[in-house]
Amino acid sequence: MATLTSLVNPATGTDQGKAGDTVTLSGSGLADTTRVNFGAEPVVPSTVTAGAVTATVPALCADQYRVTVTARTSTTSNFLPFFVIPAPVCHGLSSNAGPAGPTAVTLLGTGFLTATGVTFGSVGAATGTFPPATDGELTVTTPAHTTPIAGCTDTVDVTVTSLGGTSVPMGSGCAYTFYDAPSAVSVTPAAQLSGQNVTISGTCLLDATAVALSDGLTQTPATFVNLSPTQILAVVPVVLPGTYSVLVTTPGGTDTTAPPTLLVL
Repeated sequence: MATLTSLVNPATGTDQGKAGDTVTLSGSGLADTTRVNFGAEPVVPSTVTAGAVTATVPALCADQYRVTVTARTSTTSNFLPFFVIPAPVCHGLSSNAGPAGPTAVTLLGTGFLTATGVTFGSVGAATGTFPPATDGELTVTTPAHTTPIAGCTDTVDVTVTSLGGTSVPMGSGCAYTFYDAPSAVSVTPAAQLSGQNVTISGTCLLDATAVALSDGLTQTPATFVNLSPTQILAVVPVVLPGTYSVLVTTPGGTDTTAPPTLLVL
């Protein structure tokens, strides 16, 4: 009678894995094996020798299964446990947009406990601690978007890879948009009264989240509306007369390198 002494999935180095993995069953008296049983699901072995049998894990729900082998004589061996790991599922992100440079993002979902990596589309792999401490949350640092971003934004799917497989993109909830840094280049008119409108022109001003006047020490927020990716209409806030830097903030960051100035009359 066949006797099993060990079950190892080379993909994980353990008795755990997912559908499609090939496991190795070791023992004695295995030469007459005709099928390998994962619970009630039989499969034809891939290779058979007296001391080892290999088989591909069938499509099974995440659970623990008793694995046995059956010989031509219909005798069945003792069982060894095998754990089918659930595939990761990403339900959402703590933030779906951010700058081209690295930033922290938390993924929310299930099946993260054996995660080995997170990928932001073609931009690349995130960095973080794998596996995470919990099954439902995973915090990573986005990869840097080092290639030029055409149109100022690049939206990619975020996927999680674990011992249970790779998550399937679920739409906008687990998509992330990289924003190029904004660049404001001019303010028209260059001099204006508080409470009056000015037009800020530049590049990558899409989805601005803040506009402020800065005297170098204090930033005073202004109300505004986005007119286009290259223009913002803002109302000059109530400040003392003087020259101020005009700072525009988008998910790509704040333009502080060489912002335009406005003379408040």
